[in-house]
Amino acid sequence: TRVFQCASFVNDFEMRNRVVQIVDEVFLGRESLSGTSRAVGVGIITNSLEKSSSASGWMSKLMLDRADLQKRLSTYIDVRSKLRRCKAGTEEALAADANAMECLEKITNLIGLEENGLDVIEKLHSARDNHIFKILATIANPSHSIAARTRALEELPKRTKSLGDPTLVWAKTLARRTAMSNFANIDTVRHVVFLSQECMQEGDYEGCAIFVSILKAVTDAYPSLFSKKEDFSNLLELFTECRSITQSKAKKEIKKLELLTAMGAVVASAAQSFRNGGIDSELQDQLLKLCTKDGTPEQVRHAVQTMAALLLDKDANIIEQEKAFGPLIKVLTSPTRLAISASSLKVVCALSALSAIAECVPSLFGNSGCGAKALCFALDAVLFGHQDSLDYAAVGDDEKETVSTEGTTPKSTRKPQRSNQSPGIINFLQDEQLAGACRRSCAAIEFLVTHIRFTLINIKVQGVDMECPSFKHIQQVFRILHQIIEDKGLPQCDRDRKACRSRQDRAALRECASIQLFRLCDARLHLIDDHLSVAMWHVLSSSLLDEEKCVREALIGELGSMLTGQGAYAIGGSPQPANLRFVAMLVFCVDSEGNAIANGNAANVGKVCNAVKAAAKHGITRLRKTTEATLHQSRSLGKSAEQHFERVLKKIIMPEYCVPYGIHLLSLRHETPSAGGIVAGIPGGSQLAASGSNDDAPESNADDSAQQKSLRKRLKWLFEPLVVSLGDGADNISFLLRMVDMIGSQFQPVDVFERPISLVMLGDSDSYGGIGSSPIQDKDDNINIALLTAKMKTICAASRDVLLTFVKKDINLTPYPGQIEVPISVFKRTKKTTTERNRSPARSVGSVDINAKRVKRNMKLNGHDSLNESSNSLSPKSQVDKGIIEVNQRRHRRSRRNGHTPSPKNAVDNGGT
Repeated sequence: TRVFQCASFVNDFEMRNRVVQIVDEVFLGRESLSGTSRAVGVGIITNSLEKSSSASGWMSKLMLDRADLQKRLSTYIDVRSKLRRCKAGTEEALAADANAMECLEKITNLIGLEENGLDVIEKLHSARDNHIFKILATIANPSHSIAARTRALEELPKRTKSLGDPTLVWAKTLARRTAMSNFANIDTVRHVVFLSQECMQEGDYEGCAIFVSILKAVTDAYPSLFSKKEDFSNLLELFTECRSITQSKAKKEIKKLELLTAMGAVVASAAQSFRNGGIDSELQDQLLKLCTKDGTPEQVRHAVQTMAALLLDKDANIIEQEKAFGPLIKVLTSPTRLAISASSLKVVCALSALSAIAECVPSLFGNSGCGAKALCFALDAVLFGHQDSLDYAAVGDDEKETVSTEGTTPKSTRKPQRSNQSPGIINFLQDEQLAGACRRSCAAIEFLVTHIRFTLINIKVQGVDMECPSFKHIQQVFRILHQIIEDKGLPQCDRDRKACRSRQDRAALRECASIQLFRLCDARLHLIDDHLSVAMWHVLSSSLLDEEKCVREALIGELGSMLTGQGAYAIGGSPQPANLRFVAMLVFCVDSEGNAIANGNAANVGKVCNAVKAAAKHGITRLRKTTEATLHQSRSLGKSAEQHFERVLKKIIMPEYCVPYGIHLLSLRHETPSAGGIVAGIPGGSQLAASGSNDDAPESNADDSAQQKSLRKRLKWLFEPLVVSLGDGADNISFLLRMVDMIGSQFQPVDVFERPISLVMLGDSDSYGGIGSSPIQDKDDNINIALLTAKMKTICAASRDVLLTFVKKDINLTPYPGQIEVPISVFKRTKKTTTERNRSPARSVGSVDINAKRVKRNMKLNGHDSLNESSNSLSPKSQVDKGIIEVNQRRHRRSRRNGHTPSPKNAVDNGGT
């Protein structure tokens, strides 16, 4: 247990390498052991980890990491082989070489790299011994034998010795981390299947469950281990035998152990890589019975995924899809199933099956027919509560709730496409402790979001021609999810509100709605600009401060998957970097240090916070590469394209532009301190603060101190990945300093909620869903603006202190040559009075006087005239002028304190430009 828990140090590559070496070479390291003995040994180890869910999870994570490493290595070898076919020195060869090096660098993100490691991978990449890469290609396939692993570990050091010791050590680490070990390889897995069958036949269902849990972890990571017909047939025999048990006592034990559910998950994962045959009628009958009669929501999902993999080719047309799933959809959408008056389990199972079908074949849910009526039922009847049942005129009078298996396609060449649905959502549908209304709402939300996501992924990513969901339908789904989160997990319709008042029901609905809203904001779908308003964005970000630990863990993990482009954000291919608004949500991913109120009453989640910070660094690196590639492409297209990049594209993809969004998120939080305490900056605020008793003063100061500490920690969580991702030579600190100074001095945040100030001062976050929204409108908007501006100035001052801690070298303060822009969706310029403008004194630089006309011109450059349709900007020239003014003003103040006034010449000598 302790060994696998050590794998939780995700940033310590040396520790991770040692854990892998112990698991591979110590636990079952004796090669003289038979396959059955190794399988029993894996079962003993797995059974010992059942008491610790974290250790069991890290065992699965190590398998997933190895599978990911094999895929990256295989991609690199393919790209390198293409490079060899290119003519040396050509543009095609240079592009292929750069692509190959990028693939090799991605491998280093998993196994680490010592200092000056780029030289190491460059030497390996430029090696002339092609046998090195043939060995690596052998172990990149999960189906390789133990002999192949032994040969790789013996020959690679010999062949890389001439490249230097650092390259030799790194190549050996790569081979050890990539090659399959005795703990999990094709021979061991086959014997695990045999032992599972023997336990099933002997009635030892607990032992069978242990071995099936091993199979589940293996198929999640390496589904291709069952690509051979013989191996897949053995799995199907085990599944069929489990379904055929009729004894009541045995069935109760199987249900208690969730053995059939686990077996369904194993078969569904393995079916994605089995391309050599179709599906027999007996198996299809068993799967259809699960979907329409006695299956649980999770079993139903696995059954649909298995049928989709075995019945349909990747390029199956609409006729073949309708032939395979049309009868099933007709039964699932019958009036006896999709009705609020029906049993909740029946409705949940039907919606779960429809969700799985929408994931596999979204084209069957158009604007008409049974699929469209199912969408209408989920949105109108379940979530809005507009109607209790639907009129299915399209259903014939002779309809029976059975599905025929005749005429199904016998062959399948479907490519692997493993499902990455959140296990938390499936648990919502399975958890019998939750109210039926809660489970029904979660199932409806998942169905609606799955349909939108996979329809748009097929259209925009894979180029499939099908009907797109209407703008109104997508907007309604966004609004209902936003409303559930804002109401802290209460359903929208009054019918279900009464049934979902328990704490666990509301937590389940909050988690489900938040995760699905995150997934609708997948950058590939292009829905954020049209459907996610600033207020919705604030509400979604506030969910990261949930008071329930399990909910907050799930949501922070979902944000990490979005930032890295993994999990649900990689299904369908071509994952894209996250939107900057979601990078800014890092400010809410910190734990409190004693005072939970200062962190918005958020539950502490421990190492999950560190994991999301590492994910943010990876996501920011992806954004930088996208920015560089877009800049090079724009320059190649001409000056107008380059100007468009500087004016529009840069502020959308350049990671530093997430800072204004982060500042705005913090400005509208009730726990963020203002300039002089919680009531500073408000007319009469000092009197309100002074009116409190002396007994309350120490507590108030303590709260303010905790708030300041929490604010700096949040800002560090935002700035650290931006700076550290550039290494020791980070040159963006000056840019960030100038940005926060400009925001603090020239802008004020837009209040998207218009909250009454009295409740904000009291910190009554519960009345407003944690973000201060309220139907009550404040009559004096200036009070809100004063408080928000005071909070923003405190944030900017703290940001400056945090940024200065990263300054180590002169290069860290390299001036930024371009414009600095602020999004007008969250900030607006402050309006200076005539008196304030007239107070600006004339300044001199050398022998050149900056007269009133010069000052007026600079103010015009920095004022509203510089606004375009999407941003506020400060030109490089005005940056220099403003910097000179600030330096001279500080020097004048310092000189007056010392009793003399400096001359213009000294001002230049001491101030500098």
